[in-house]
Amino acid sequence: MKIYWSNTGTLANPLELKSAGILIDWIEPSESGSKIAGWKETQGLTIQKEIIISPNLKNLEAILDFSSQDHRHLTGEAWHVLDGRGKMEIFPEKDLLVNFELEPGDFIFIPANLYHRFFCNPDTHFRFLRLVTDISGWKSIYRKKKELSSIKG
Repeated sequence: MKIYWSNTGTLANPLELKSAGILIDWIEPSESGSKIAGWKETQGLTIQKEIIISPNLKNLEAILDFSSQDHRHLTGEAWHVLDGRGKMEIFPEKDLLVNFELEPGDFIFIPANLYHRFFCNPDTHFRFLRLVTDISGWKSIYRKKKELSSIKG
């Protein structure tokens, strides 16, 4: 996983991310059982669903559009990349953006109420486990247009 600050292009230190509640790990996709169980226990992740994004997915364009808009959830969310590549952008502070280039094995935990967005090429295959602390709080809350004017990605 390559992690860098968008404003400077410099690599981000995992300790800086941890102070914002963003946690990262690398978990071998084919041997993820016990490590995923550990994350579930320590972060209170109770719901797990495999998500597949592929060129033949119904409503692919709409799904990628929604995913690429700044949004947050009222519950924590984790992703474990199983296949493919994508990009996650997270805002640890209102005007600060950190970029994550995701590939198989990458694990990222996004705490509740942190704005983030996701991008992948619509011609590619991307598969990940999404884990959440509470599905009732997972509804996306999108950033208001006026809040976006000062943010550069």
